[in-house]
Amino acid sequence: MELRAALDGIAAEHSSDAGKAEVRDHATAEDIHHFVELKLVEGVGSLGLKLHTGRSRNEQIATDLRLYVRAEIESVWKGWPHGPRRW
Repeated sequence: MELRAALDGIAAEHSSDAGKAEVRDHATAEDIHHFVELKLVEGVGSLGLKLHTGRSRNEQIATDLRLYVRAEIESVWKGWPHGPRRW
């Protein structure tokens, strides 16, 4: 639960424009996944290093893109005049 609370805190802290700028301008983070890992280690220590679950950053990015596209499709379907259909 400690890890989940830390992740929720990072999301809340960095959802504003100022928080997004901090992510973008962070000096050492290679990408968003590395930024989150660094913030977790700051907050919860070595427990933050267990976030990877054996996936490479490329796999994490591919998963992020799939989730983003799926959410966007759902939002478009909700606005579709005939309602959503399964394909």
